[in-house]
Amino acid sequence: MSASRRNILHRIIQIEEEIKDISSDADYRRIKRNLEILGSSRTGSRNISVRSPSDNTKTIVVRRHSTDQEKVTEAYMLKLKVYDLRISELSKEKSGLKRQLFT
Repeated sequence: MSASRRNILHRIIQIEEEIKDISSDADYRRIKRNLEILGSSRTGSRNISVRSPSDNTKTIVVRRHSTDQEKVTEAYMLKLKVYDLRISELSKEKSGLKRQLFT
C-alpha cells in the first residue's frame, strides 16, 4: 500500500472518530434531548421543564406552544447548528477522501 493511500485511510479513521466524539458529546446530546422535549406535542401538562440554553445548570419552565417556547427552541437550534455544521463538513471531507481512495 502506498503512503498516500495509507494517509487517506488514516484521515478517514480520524474523521470517523471526530464524528463519533461529536455525537457522543454531552452538550450535543443534551441539546438534542431538550429539542425533543420542546418539539413533542404530547398531551399533559401545559408547561415544559427544560434546561436553559444559556445556563445548563438552571431549569426553566415554559408554556407549551408559547413564544417563550419558540425562543428557547430557536436558541437550541442555533447551538445544534454548530455541531451539525461540523459533522457535515467532516462527512463531506470523508466522502471526498473515499472517492480519491477508490478511483
